[in-house]
Amino acid sequence: CMLLPHGRLTLAPWPFTQRPLAVSHARAPARYRHRGAAALVAMAAVTRRARKVAVVGGGPAGLAACRFLEKFGHQPTVFEISSEVGGIWAPEPANDVVYKGLVTNIPTMCMQSFDLDFPSGLNSYITAPQLGDYMIQYVDHFNLRRFFRFQSRVESVALEGDAWRVTSRALTTTEAVQSESFDAVCVANGHYEFPYLPEIPGETAWLAAGGSKGSGGSKGSGGRRRVVHAVHYDDP
Repeated sequence: CMLLPHGRLTLAPWPFTQRPLAVSHARAPARYRHRGAAALVAMAAVTRRARKVAVVGGGPAGLAACRFLEKFGHQPTVFEISSEVGGIWAPEPANDVVYKGLVTNIPTMCMQSFDLDFPSGLNSYITAPQLGDYMIQYVDHFNLRRFFRFQSRVESVALEGDAWRVTSRALTTTEAVQSESFDAVCVANGHYEFPYLPEIPGETAWLAAGGSKGSGGSKGSGGRRRVVHAVHYDDP
């Protein structure tokens, strides 16, 4: 979501199909709240100013946020931990959770931007590399690469008065640390960093029946049965 002094902006899971900026009626000042759409537009014109916005993550949400922030006159800076855009769909992602041979379960016509189609000739359901290639095409087509800081990891975000203090570390030989002030922060780093392994009722007995024991990233060892998290599932 986007954290701003006057409100919150939420991005959809597949944001290429969305226009992410809108005037919020609920957060309009009282003098404009009951005067209709025209008054809200007038309020936006009065209060709008260019803001420095830190975008954490260069996957689908980060790309769309960067594009429309710049389009509406703001100054985005995108911190991406890997060396290319795309998040988990990048050619060499920092978080390699996509298993070999994966095919998307959402058709291209639903995933693509309203003004940038996937290349012609692709299947409706595409492979992970093809989706990653589209995101590279997206960032270059809309000239967004200039806003990116690749191999840059955000280590902390703290509110200081009316601004956000963002501290990042370069993942290069220098490992330089930089601390900057932003008007807003857009968190777009996804939710695949830490695997969750809940205890399933009957799991211990099931593993034991197969001669397995112990736990770890994947539960069960030394027997015929294991409970494997998707992050450790790579080759079907």
